[in-house]
Amino acid sequence: MLQHHLIYAAFAVAAYLVGAIPFGYLFVKLRTGKDVRTLGSGNIGATNVARVLGTAWFVPVFVLDFLKGFAPVFWAAPWVAARWPCAICDHLPAALAVLFGLFAMLGHMFPVYLKFRGGKGVATVAGVLFAMNWMAILVGLGAWILVFLPSRYVSLASIASAIAVPVAHHFTAARVGMRSWIVTLFFVMACLLVIVRHRGNIRRLLAGTEIRAGRKAA
Repeated sequence: MLQHHLIYAAFAVAAYLVGAIPFGYLFVKLRTGKDVRTLGSGNIGATNVARVLGTAWFVPVFVLDFLKGFAPVFWAAPWVAARWPCAICDHLPAALAVLFGLFAMLGHMFPVYLKFRGGKGVATVAGVLFAMNWMAILVGLGAWILVFLPSRYVSLASIASAIAVPVAHHFTAARVGMRSWIVTLFFVMACLLVIVRHRGNIRRLLAGTEIRAGRKAA
């Protein structure tokens, strides 16, 4: 049994190391030689990369960051649970999904490769939660669009989405087979973490100095 728990821990570390790959940082560094953390909002995510390199770069960065969260939960967690089952563990696939998803998120937000200075985690958290409950994420996407289109603030839209997703999960969890207290708690904590990571944006929104989408960084 100890061997199985060591395997779970090893995969969690792997999820962290994959989640920590700073795709946005790497793209800007390769294209311009500059550190994206010194440009625009200072974030390594898709929105700031789009400000620095152009809007066409938003999609590849977002998709890669999304997959960092999606893959450990959707593919790795059920495979590990089936390969190394635990007789005394309740809801092992869900527990591993939460464990691997958490480590992937922490990897993106606090990447060891960048001295733990990472992104806000919107795309990676979306990947993790989409793998658990795609219906809730679609509701969150709807909330994002409804807030973004009139305001043009990506940060405000992301915060609104982070509020909507746990609520949507509560009402749809049974339909996707994820009606587990550990998953529900994880949804709440993950979305709260995203909001906390936007505290600088919240201050700029209140001060009226937040950058709207479409404005290129210097």
